[in-house]
Amino acid sequence: KNFASPDFHGASRLVAEALIQAGRRSLVILLTGSGAKSATPPSFGSAHLGVSSQQRVNGVISGIGPRLGRDISLHILVADDPYEQSAAAAMDAYLDEGGKVDAIYTSGDFLAFGAIQCLEKRGLRVPQDVSVIGGTGMDLSQTPYPTLTRIAQPLRQTGQTLAAMLRRLILEPHVPQPGVYLPTPIIGG
Repeated sequence: KNFASPDFHGASRLVAEALIQAGRRSLVILLTGSGAKSATPPSFGSAHLGVSSQQRVNGVISGIGPRLGRDISLHILVADDPYEQSAAAAMDAYLDEGGKVDAIYTSGDFLAFGAIQCLEKRGLRVPQDVSVIGGTGMDLSQTPYPTLTRIAQPLRQTGQTLAAMLRRLILEPHVPQPGVYLPTPIIGG
């Protein structure tokens, strides 16, 4: 209770469904966290993921459904930080070990940039060979990837919802305020 958050689970489910519909079969989720640098669901191994990252992974698993492990593979990569260099290093390590990928979903747009740089360095084309989806929803008009598909975190709506919730808590402190998940659309591309 007493929270407002983007619906990372719902948006990630839609991302997985769209990737599968587009014919993608080897999915990678690139997140930030600590512990293990990679894992294969349903276990996160020793990777320590934040709540939003766990919601993203669970949403993708939900979107894949019973096809997970049959004709759809999913691998989780954990970068040291949310920046391009760490994302490129995580992708390089995965690909150097023989990892397969035709779709990457990241928890941040800078992670997506690093993944794209790694792929391009290896001669892979985005989106023809590998689809890449960012997870922050920044304005990318002044970046090398202005059309990157990404989920848009509803920051203004989150702030407005939290402010209204706080006002209600002040005026009626004994009335519980339920948590709210806010719509998180897919944009770009």
